[in-house]
Amino acid sequence: MKSIYIGALLFCLVLIGTFSILQYVIEVGEGIAVASAIVTAFAVEWLYRRNRT
Repeated sequence: MKSIYIGALLFCLVLIGTFSILQYVIEVGEGIAVASAIVTAFAVEWLYRRNRT
């Protein structure tokens, strides 16, 4: 149960962080920033779950 919360927290932090960096620092379009942030967040959570088992 603890790994579910850690995975969700990790997903949210990576999603918000990636979106913020892409949107405000690199200044890419909003659609590209959202799509890239979602893909990155899923990839990080997938890697986390893969390494936990």
